[in-house]
Amino acid sequence: MTPTPALPGAGAQEVGDPPVAGGAARWAPLLRVARYGFSFVVIAALAIACVKAAGDISSLSLRVHVGWLVLAWPLALLAFPLLAVAWSQLLMGYGHRLGVAAVVRLWCLAQASRYLPTGLAAVASRAVLAARHGVPHAQSVMTMAVEGALLVAWSSVASAALVLAGGSSAIILFGVAGLLGIGGIPVILLVIGGRGDSASAPSSRLLASLLRLRRQLAHPRLRPILVADLVIGASLVVKAIVFLLFAKALLPVGWPDVALLVGAGNLAVIAGMIGITPAGIGVREGVMAALLSHRFGTANATGLALASRGWDFVVELPWILGSVITSHWAVRRASGMLRARGGDDL
Repeated sequence: MTPTPALPGAGAQEVGDPPVAGGAARWAPLLRVARYGFSFVVIAALAIACVKAAGDISSLSLRVHVGWLVLAWPLALLAFPLLAVAWSQLLMGYGHRLGVAAVVRLWCLAQASRYLPTGLAAVASRAVLAARHGVPHAQSVMTMAVEGALLVAWSSVASAALVLAGGSSAIILFGVAGLLGIGGIPVILLVIGGRGDSASAPSSRLLASLLRLRRQLAHPRLRPILVADLVIGASLVVKAIVFLLFAKALLPVGWPDVALLVGAGNLAVIAGMIGITPAGIGVREGVMAALLSHRFGTANATGLALASRGWDFVVELPWILGSVITSHWAVRRASGMLRARGGDDL
């Protein structure tokens, strides 16, 4: 996952644009400092946890049970491109139909660049790759904004499972948190998706840029966007199952731990998106270790968090390599067709 990017033209005001609230401009540097500070604190906490775990290595009880990993890996491979499928539906909603195979290929290629500093390269590379298929940059940016917002909304719903980990008496709080999270999803679809117009001034430069992009695009078709929303939700469900299987392969996980693991995993994803590190490295692991340490111990929680990052590489690598190979084949095939067409013309 990548941090929310600054959109093209976010720093400039154009004629006819809604005015940007002055308060938002004053708060922007503070929010940026807060993101840096948050990332620094979490990474420092992770470093301390690693040192503490190393000093108490005798308490580390990770055991690899291959059978659970064998069950988890195919599901993880299946879940990885689901966000790309959702993005293809968002593109369709904005009037650009692109084959699912092509979208998955360029989405996987762009994912590889999220490990570069700030994560902005993933956004830029996806827009550039999509432009080669005729997708306007404005459309790419808008659909990525909707995708990211929906991902945060669904992760917030899943993070509410942490409340359940506190006991059955918290079921009411869990229900309220879940309803609030789910209620935010149609708001995202209607507001960011372009189904409504606000007469008031936008509260930030980011929102002003989204509104400017929205006016450049036709109003989206709601059905494909709803399909994308459901696919993103399904993706998080499958990934939660994969994480549970992965944790079971390393730790003695029981049914009472399910809510804790699901909530901690999703809250760690959101924290990684807030942080400024590439792909949330360090931030995601620090939050996950902190949330799980009281149950599994500092050493085991830190080990699981770090191992989960390695697991991500194992899942992503086949898709990225496959995308590189198929892209190379596609380029060679297109070049061969052009040469053949040129020969026919002669």
